[in-house]
Amino acid sequence: MTQLRRAAIVSPIRTGVGKFQGALSSMQAGDLGAIVLKELVKRTKIDPGKIDDVIFAQGYPSGEAPCVARWSALAADLPITVPGYQLDRRCGSGLQSIVDAAMFVQTGAAAHVVGIVFDVGHALDAAGDHNVRSSCLDEHGGVDDRLQARAAAA
Repeated sequence: MTQLRRAAIVSPIRTGVGKFQGALSSMQAGDLGAIVLKELVKRTKIDPGKIDDVIFAQGYPSGEAPCVARWSALAADLPITVPGYQLDRRCGSGLQSIVDAAMFVQTGAAAHVVGIVFDVGHALDAAGDHNVRSSCLDEHGGVDDRLQARAAAA
């Protein structure tokens, strides 16, 4: 049996949390995704061409873009060669994006995968909170210090 490579969350990023009909309500999910992708590239200094895939988890997608992951990647000026896909497992979408990204890295199918989670509380409750979080998983095993501290405290 082949040894699985180690996958790690390297640079978690989170946008501000929006309220129903609040400051973020006019922004499309793809626009928020592009902002997060640009910031991820800036913080990690990763060559955008080395990103093997973008996974956008969006429970209850609105249909605003045919493939919001690909749209976000292109809007963030990632190379046209970087693919992306959107998945919907309702409340399990975020976890599924991390699982998919980890599987790509562990099996060697990819070295650098970006997982984006669009929290769609506004589709589920009246509070309407939504935000976008992104994490870059890679083969080198680096873990953001803040994430490590959170895990230790849990």
